[in-house]
Amino acid sequence: MHAFALPAISHSTHLPEFSDARAARDWVQGMDSNQPLATQARLLGQLNLLNRCSISAGERLRIAEELRDTVLEVQAATANRFVGRPLPLSAGERAAFDANQGMWDTLVTAYLHCLSAALDGDGAVVGQTGLIAHRALSALALMQLDALRTAHLPPPGYWRRVHACYDAAARLGAAERKIRDDAIHDERPTSVRAAYVLCVLLHTSSPFGLTHRQLRVLHRWLGKWAGKVALFDTPVPHSALPPLMLDLSTDEPVARTPQPDSRLRWLVLDEFSHSVRKRMALLAQGETPLALRLGDELSPAQADRLLRHLHAHCCRGGLTRAEARRPLQQNASVVIGMGAVQQFLGSGECAIGDSGNRPETVATGYLVEDWRILDDSPTGLRLGRRASGDGARIGNGMLLAVRPDNSPHFMLAHVCWIMAVEGELQMGISMLAGAPRLVDLARTPDGSGEHEARGVLMPEVPRIGQPECVALPSGWYRKSRDILLTADDSKRRVRLVESIERGADFDLARIEPSA
Repeated sequence: MHAFALPAISHSTHLPEFSDARAARDWVQGMDSNQPLATQARLLGQLNLLNRCSISAGERLRIAEELRDTVLEVQAATANRFVGRPLPLSAGERAAFDANQGMWDTLVTAYLHCLSAALDGDGAVVGQTGLIAHRALSALALMQLDALRTAHLPPPGYWRRVHACYDAAARLGAAERKIRDDAIHDERPTSVRAAYVLCVLLHTSSPFGLTHRQLRVLHRWLGKWAGKVALFDTPVPHSALPPLMLDLSTDEPVARTPQPDSRLRWLVLDEFSHSVRKRMALLAQGETPLALRLGDELSPAQADRLLRHLHAHCCRGGLTRAEARRPLQQNASVVIGMGAVQQFLGSGECAIGDSGNRPETVATGYLVEDWRILDDSPTGLRLGRRASGDGARIGNGMLLAVRPDNSPHFMLAHVCWIMAVEGELQMGISMLAGAPRLVDLARTPDGSGEHEARGVLMPEVPRIGQPECVALPSGWYRKSRDILLTADDSKRRVRLVESIERGADFDLARIEPSA
């Protein structure tokens, strides 16, 4: 028995519409490439039948290979129905996401049936162990990627399958065998070890604070560089960076503390770190991302930020926090989104009296939600609420107004990361000190004209180094632009000096008096 959690084979199961690889090829060619949703549904049904029917391992592998390219194309074509969407997902987005994850699962299962046969000594596939394990791990990596791009964790049992797949290839001596995979990584041969490392590093890269486009780029980079990570089955006494410890016996991506029955492995990231740092140095010298084979989706500054994020979280064990987080059992009132925050601050409801009563939800363009504070630090909170609640949908980079129960007023904050986990939404937020003030904005000298909007002014707080700043609607920030702020019949002309934070629905800019 192998740790693949495979469906049982049944001789009475309905057979798929193809019984061999040639028939599968003809079946795929007969589908309409302009109907990806219909194609996905048909593929999912046929793969499920394939995974439950009795067929030789060699033929099963050949059929999976014939279907694989079409699965990859369909998954890419349908992913825009759910990736990067605010949480919680709508019913239609949820159905599309579930179909996506189900498709990856059935493709993985097809290959794991073959890998199970190889472990049992089936001569028809044992020589293809490297290819089979690599195909399964590549599909598992894409399954994780699409889950992360939708701010979800992979399903339970995912990491047990990932570890078992690598372990099977290692036991059969195929973990280092060179495999070409032109459908995903078209530059150089890869290996089972590299595909396994890719899965692990996707998780350790702190993915929930990245956009779905950044994650797609990161997956491609890791496909190129994961082979530079060495994997050992004994502790490594001499390495420049602390090795990353894994436990093949668990359903967890990394091992925190060894257990008596642990089957530990260690990833050494020294060469991987050198490769990332070298590209950061070359970007600083003026090289372009395209010249460094980083792609053309990112500007040099964006590529540098993503490389630094990757290095900090994968090669240095994550960013060291300036302040430790403390667990809390407390609630907070939250208003979500730039437009809702403006409406709320303009309503007068944000001032909480001595009684400490929570503001009532009103139908005036905003909703005051109840969230639980899971832990806190001096500059941020981790919040949670039920995903099935009636609250607003929320995504990375959105502006918030937040008032913990022990605070006398609302504070301005933005979402650093968000994720859906076990029926709950959780988000990490970064807060600004001081009470926010709603201000009118104008680009014209006298404050009139059509270039008007509203923003949120935040005070200077010298003790923590917070400058005076203003949260602007997206698209308003231009370096050195002069704008007019109006609040309570007083007017100030200020200059936008620098961008502090660029969010999904706002730009936070440091301001100074205009000359």
